Amino acid sequence: MPAVSALAPMKQAINGNYIIEANRQLTRLSKAIGQDEVTREKLLRALEFSGGECPEENSLAALQERTSRLTNDIATEYGPTKVSLDRLNLVRDLFLPSDAEGRLASWHSFATSNTLEKWKIYLNPLASGRQNAFQVTREALERLGLASSWRLLESTMTGEDYPIYFSLGLSPNPEDAEVKVYVAHHGASATQIAQKHVKMDPNSSVHAIELFYSIMAGGSLGPYRGKPVLSCFHFKNTDLSRPAARTVLYPMDSYAANDAEARRRIETYMHAISAPQLYRDRYRNAISAVQRRPLEAGRGIHSWVSMKENLDGTRSNTFYLSAELYGCLVDDGASNGGR
Repeated sequence: MPAVSALAPMKQAINGNYIIEANRQLTRLSKAIGQDEVTREKLLRALEFSGGECPEENSLAALQERTSRLTNDIATEYGPTKVSLDRLNLVRDLFLPSDAEGRLASWHSFATSNTLEKWKIYLNPLASGRQNAFQVTREALERLGLASSWRLLESTMTGEDYPIYFSLGLSPNPEDAEVKVYVAHHGASATQIAQKHVKMDPNSSVHAIELFYSIMAGGSLGPYRGKPVLSCFHFKNTDLSRPAARTVLYPMDSYAANDAEARRRIETYMHAISAPQLYRDRYRNAISAVQRRPLEAGRGIHSWVSMKENLDGTRSNTFYLSAELYGCLVDDGASNGGR
């Protein structure tokens, strides 16, 4: 591939508070990828609504209280036609115990378009300890009417696999309200992960999964012994025989030496899968919108990359970017692809 000149970095100065800066960053990113004004205003409204208040006490209990209050506020603000907490209330006690461990209470995400507004909440199966993560995930899926999905999931987890995140769609529409279970594969190879997906769904493409991991890891098929790579399995009550979709995720910020190398790998992958030029341009515009420094100067803008496979065999990719409001990652020696 031809050499690519460095994109011009943004000004590093941050003006105003966190929300003001986040608003500016989101506006810039939205324009860079060509979102329309209606969609952009919905995103900015959700950001302003959800991101303005932090607990005074830096403790997990305080975070749990604040995130629970935010969840209830979201339901009130967006109304019952867009947000339902019924399913969350079935499992809330499992993921927000009074004696929780770790640092994560929950995350919220908001996706929108001209016709869509979808909230999700991301919960922590490890809140009662890693030794209880399997039991918590099983109980949650059973309460949600997905017991057979748990049996399918359990049959694929081996070795050091464990559930690390549990995502619940808050849509009142059963077609939209999917459950996603994220599984960490510590020390697994690309081939081992691909075989797990085939066990979940025989139509999974081993080649596509191996190609994704190999290129994103700079030519390595693993095993990936640094930060665990992940799989995400999407479940719906409409079809209990197999996941509605499957996603593989790679933590680019832990394996690429800097963001210039991360970009090279991503553009190599786009070339390998013959991605349309529109997608390549959109990716580059997004990087230009968020970067504050030369890509060669550090790592952290590229956090994760993913490939999703749907039931019909179609695939899509997502690139997770960080605006680095607190600076780039400290160079503690990123792994070289997994070797």
